[in-house]
Amino acid sequence: MLCMKKDIEIRDETCRDPNIYCKFRSGCMIWYLYKERLRKIRLEEKEKIEESPGLNYKKGDV
Repeated sequence: MLCMKKDIEIRDETCRDPNIYCKFRSGCMIWYLYKERLRKIRLEEKEKIEESPGLNYKKGDV
């Protein structure tokens, strides 16, 4: 894939500068795949926390 900002080929589908402004970001496949991977990681971490025994409190539990 080609980074349109830096005009370089990127093989690992990871944005090199995710915190720096990029005018191409809205249509960037590299950025899209990077965000999807982060979402998946966050979801897996959230599921691990929710599955932890003894840590799940529901509203109204005392």
